[in-house]
Amino acid sequence: MDSTLISAPSSTKNAKKERDPEAHSTKKGNNWYFGYKAHISVDKDTGLVHTLRTTAANVHDVTMMPQLLSGEKETVHGDSGYLGAEKRGDAVLRNKDGKKIQYKINRRPSQSKNHSTRSKAQIKRRPLSEQKLSTFSLWSRADSDTERPGTAAYRSRLRN
Repeated sequence: MDSTLISAPSSTKNAKKERDPEAHSTKKGNNWYFGYKAHISVDKDTGLVHTLRTTAANVHDVTMMPQLLSGEKETVHGDSGYLGAEKRGDAVLRNKDGKKIQYKINRRPSQSKNHSTRSKAQIKRRPLSEQKLSTFSLWSRADSDTERPGTAAYRSRLRN
């Protein structure tokens, strides 16, 4: 599971003289962003995105965890934005078959004092959802269908 920011115009210089009422601001690192956030859940075996939810940018990742679970997973992998997800009141603790769900959440670098075997394994799993998000981010930023990843026009633009 992972999420990415989707920017929206923060300017009020438009026909209605107002910002998008559903978009909000959020701070990531030292930068402020205005727009939305895409939350995704990826199947670890096939690499296919099975759940995508879009929220305002100020919605925290951990609050979306229950909506991203398909009910079939036995193990959930996420980045540090999902720390404490299994301890929340709305946490999904068992899948549809009644088996306990294992939450394997990557810690923040400041919380990981040693690089254990588990940490190294989590780092290897991390790119799957991040790869899907990078493709989604490129696709959402394209101005037209001819610029979207996967089209011939897009591929030729990359070669130039």
